Amino acid sequence: MLMEKQKRRDEVEITYDVLKVVKDYGKIRKTRLMQLANLTTNLAKKYLTELEKKHLISKDNDGFYFITEKGRELLEKLEIIRKHENEIKNLINEIKKSLR
Repeated sequence: MLMEKQKRRDEVEITYDVLKVVKDYGKIRKTRLMQLANLTTNLAKKYLTELEKKHLISKDNDGFYFITEKGRELLEKLEIIRKHENEIKNLINEIKKSLR
């Protein structure tokens, strides 16, 4: 059985994944976040630091990450974009089928 090669996620996709996991869990520790968002140690260090600097997530005194209001607003926009991307892909597939 051949394994399908997975494409690398870009900055926007990783940001979406991190924000989505943090929002869905309310408060989450770094290790669990890394597992659920599929982040390596290096990626976690990079993105968690950047997202904190941009005030999209924050960390409380107990070491739990949580999403900020600014993070929620960005996640909402990213979800809209993702929805439209899927709609466009579906339309393209319909057009391709009709051209066969």
